[in-house]
Amino acid sequence: MNSLIEGAVVLGLTEIDIKNAKEFLENREYGLCLDTLATQLYEYEMKINEQYYSLILECAREMHLKDEQYMYMRELVI
Repeated sequence: MNSLIEGAVVLGLTEIDIKNAKEFLENREYGLCLDTLATQLYEYEMKINEQYYSLILECAREMHLKDEQYMYMRELVI
């Protein structure tokens, strides 16, 4: 999950969104952390690469979530 946050920083996600994601992570709210990052990246229409998209899916799988839940992020892949 840390890699996902670090990637969001590199992508230019806002400081407040990064802070919120880190807070969720610190409180072991992994689903909320992932949702915050994915939702905000999507809302800001920030372009991601295939590797970052795969990382999103990998994090979701670790939480036993289905890939379909984050398939909308595929639209952002360049």
